[in-house]
Amino acid sequence: MAENEIGDQRFHQGVDYFNGKDFFNAHEVWEELWLCTFDESREFLQGLIQWSLALYHFSRGNMRGARGLFVSGAALLAPYGEVFKGVNLAHLKRQMETCLAEVLSNPLEKLAGKDGGAGLLRFVPDPTNMPEIEVIAP
Repeated sequence: MAENEIGDQRFHQGVDYFNGKDFFNAHEVWEELWLCTFDESREFLQGLIQWSLALYHFSRGNMRGARGLFVSGAALLAPYGEVFKGVNLAHLKRQMETCLAEVLSNPLEKLAGKDGGAGLLRFVPDPTNMPEIEVIAP
């Protein structure tokens, strides 16, 4: 395995789930890997977990949860630069920002949370505009 990739099959399984829009299972598989990762990849995995959960919450109508998890995931992933372990993070971040544009551009207090809320904003994800992880071959 090259130093610039994650060789654990769970990582690749998570990417497959993520790209198949199964964000909950992507998070589950990556969390299992995260629990036994203690190197520089740990917060990278945690950031991907949070972004997969952001999309899961978005698809279930929890706009506040989606926004919070996007922001915290972005903070975790920022130190890793544009590409880390073969993942094009710059491209993924742009896709996430585009997908969540309405959620990110509205005040938090106007967004629906997990319990909904009368008069609060809820957006329907565009299935053709969901992010996909691009893994760059070493």
